[in-house]
Amino acid sequence: MTENANAAEIPSKGVRYVINSSEGITIMMDQNNGRLVYKDILADKVIQRAINTLGNERASVGIIKLKGTFIISKTIKLDNNINLDLSEANLVLGGNINMFNLNGKKDITIIGGNFDGNKVKYNSEYWSGIVGQGTRVTIDGTVFHDFHGKGIYGSWLSNSTIKNVRSYNNDQDGIMLDSGLRRNTNENVRFMNCYSWSNGRKGFNIGIAKQISFVSCVSYNNKEDGWNIEGGTPGVDYYWYDINLIDCKSYGNGDCGYRIQMGGRRITLINCDSFGNGSGAFVRGRDDAWNIDGVTILGGNYYSNSRSGIRFSYGVQHVNVTGVSIFNNNQGEAGYNGIDFKNTSNLAHVVVSNVRAFDDQKIHKQMRGVDFGTSNLNGQNILVSNLTGNGNIIELFRGIITKAYIIQ
Repeated sequence: MTENANAAEIPSKGVRYVINSSEGITIMMDQNNGRLVYKDILADKVIQRAINTLGNERASVGIIKLKGTFIISKTIKLDNNINLDLSEANLVLGGNINMFNLNGKKDITIIGGNFDGNKVKYNSEYWSGIVGQGTRVTIDGTVFHDFHGKGIYGSWLSNSTIKNVRSYNNDQDGIMLDSGLRRNTNENVRFMNCYSWSNGRKGFNIGIAKQISFVSCVSYNNKEDGWNIEGGTPGVDYYWYDINLIDCKSYGNGDCGYRIQMGGRRITLINCDSFGNGSGAFVRGRDDAWNIDGVTILGGNYYSNSRSGIRFSYGVQHVNVTGVSIFNNNQGEAGYNGIDFKNTSNLAHVVVSNVRAFDDQKIHKQMRGVDFGTSNLNGQNILVSNLTGNGNIIELFRGIITKAYIIQ
């Protein structure tokens, strides 16, 4: 790449601003401090000018490549048709700001990059790595860490892909999607091979959203939950819809591996594992409504959690738990089972089948395989079939229902 005469428009002390018509713009930081370009021109101003330059052309996707360390002291506002190659860039928060804002734009690609939140110096809970609204956004191979807020906070993402992302040691959530407004919702967002760990709240936090999928993602050692899927108030369309987790893992989190609660329709976990958490999976509606409708858990292992392997409570219907292994739970608190159904007055349309429940520890702790409690649930369309275990638990099944077929 050769320097274009347009580079003279920006003084080049500390930065080389290289323009090439076929390759876009490359900005290379020469000095170690990463902040000052020339007099009062800061590195983030140079980046913003490059984005504005290519964004205004509108002819094709503009490619901007950053090399070196950049101190970002003013929010970078992204534009349509921008491709940011940050594979050789280290971005350090240098002010009380969100680092990048998607700015309601379309067709944005961010590849690589190390986003350092510098939270020791900038410790307001509002400052995050990438925030805002965007359509057809791709974030691939990017690392977010040490933000006092969140690594990524999508307030209205649609038709977007987040893959190979790592988010850790943030004071709030690793990654969050939540619009807070029913008319503006996160929709059709795919997470693939993303890891979120050692965050102060949740690993992945999903609020008002629909058609969200996680494939081969991992969340561990977060202070609260690995995943939190949470809707709003019954009767108001503040719900999550159609959430899918496939081949995911959640472990070592302070509370739940997968928390699914209040206000949602249709969630599926396929071949997901949860171990070493407070509860493996916790599904909770509200006391007074069919607040969660459609929970499917197929395959996977739920084990060595402090409380239940899987727990359902209040306002849940159309449940299918099939082909899972539930073992060695109830590690930290007394009275929990492999699969617990509590507060079951509003429970209906439940299938539990082909479940293997056992305890193979030297000191057996998991009490029952599947526990519906002592309430009479006849007439609530509940079917339990093909439970197996090793006999090292108090009971394989407890419940008063007419359709129960148990295999010891």
